[in-house]
Amino acid sequence: METTVLANLPYFWAAVGVLFLIVEVTTGTFYGLAVALAAFVTATYVLVTGDRSWALPQFLVFFGASLVLCVALPNLMTHKGHAPVGLEATVGRPAKLRKAGEHWKIDLDGVQYLVHDDCVRPDFSEGKSVKVSGVKDGLPTVG
Repeated sequence: METTVLANLPYFWAAVGVLFLIVEVTTGTFYGLAVALAAFVTATYVLVTGDRSWALPQFLVFFGASLVLCVALPNLMTHKGHAPVGLEATVGRPAKLRKAGEHWKIDLDGVQYLVHDDCVRPDFSEGKSVKVSGVKDGLPTVG
């Protein structure tokens, strides 16, 4: 006859999973989530196989799942790449040139930006349509 602890072994692994979910909520590193999921995988293993002993296979399942998930989850859950923000998000968009004293400016989404002096050409004229080609020194370049 099984002892109470061994009969409740799936609940033990589920409790370990909940504990590490709480750790994940407080840290946000995805490692707590990885260990929590590994504990739930182990609880499922215990339920499916009926292995109600503190045998090595349970710990191997828990360790293996933890290892795989600790490596995979942070890589899968973090954003890869760079989303353009600010002026970088306007590259490729059309704009109209306006004269501002000795400088040229463009209007993008209701905000006026001075055009970088390096891209000013003799053929610039008031109202000419140009495309934003990049950002240099915090100012848009046009082409």
